Amino acid sequence: MVHWVYILRCTGDACENTSKGHNDKIYIGETTRLYTRLREHTVRSVGSCTTSDFYPNRLMGLYRASNDYLLLEGDTIAHDMYKTGYLDENKNDTRKLENTITEMYMQAMGPKWKSVYGGKYHNGYRPHDNPGEEEEFNRPFCNCKIPADIMKYKDKVYWRCSRKNIWDKLHGYIVDELGLGLQNIVEPCKFYQEYNEGEKFKCDNLIYNYNYPLIMVKRKQLFKDLIKKSRWLENIPCEVDEFAPQCIKCDCYVWCTEEGDWNPNGIFYPGDTIEMDNRRLLCKNCFVNYNNELSKKYTKRGFEEESVSEFEFTGKCLIMDESDDE
Repeated sequence: MVHWVYILRCTGDACENTSKGHNDKIYIGETTRLYTRLREHTVRSVGSCTTSDFYPNRLMGLYRASNDYLLLEGDTIAHDMYKTGYLDENKNDTRKLENTITEMYMQAMGPKWKSVYGGKYHNGYRPHDNPGEEEEFNRPFCNCKIPADIMKYKDKVYWRCSRKNIWDKLHGYIVDELGLGLQNIVEPCKFYQEYNEGEKFKCDNLIYNYNYPLIMVKRKQLFKDLIKKSRWLENIPCEVDEFAPQCIKCDCYVWCTEEGDWNPNGIFYPGDTIEMDNRRLLCKNCFVNYNNELSKKYTKRGFEEESVSEFEFTGKCLIMDESDDE
């Protein structure tokens, strides 16, 4: 039984004289019944809420979940167990890949990341911030600006375009049986990169670029500078595993929702990357709006706190979201 993760592009608002939409959606799903599942998404419209509201127009990428076991090369025992058939690919592994592909596509979409649905990011759960924006992933993006696929030929493990997994018979089924003529414009790129264990990647060439006004760029830098100057943050407790953490000031949930879904809306300090031991129990809003108050409360006696009076944070959170782009 083969587990697949697939990327569908769905038509948004119709454009005059063209079959393309100007507000298209991206849907990432997983299945062991690829032909049937694609038919459910299109002809029968029972595949998902997203593909019922926004009609699929082409298959953008395809991943065979078992290929990801090549990433276990360093873990020789686990890799050999999969290779010899002692362990089978399972739904949990496929869902993990599905979530990764979704977050990578969200990163690549830049300011239009909310047009991406898949995995745990479904109609019932839409995070406030882009889950993939600052993430580093264990796979690169191909020249099509979508997550690459991993393959092995002889002793060489390498990355390539995931569209090469769309075989001719499947292509014909999508065009002829499902009536998705736009599948004819989907071509694989020539991306090739050797696999190196431990390598991390971000999308450097976004599908849609952020176009922040100069004032918003300045505010973002001011926010980063304020964090550096707020050395009292080291006295704010960090997240404790197995608990849904809450802000020490306003009691809102930080780093995850009440249900435990990842939602990084807190302050991490120190460092440039989010780790378990630097995820502070303080939301971004309270950090900005109550900075002086929190500074006095959490600065140890005798600790010389640098002045932050030069920052004109006056009761309005300066964290950028989509409303700031407009």
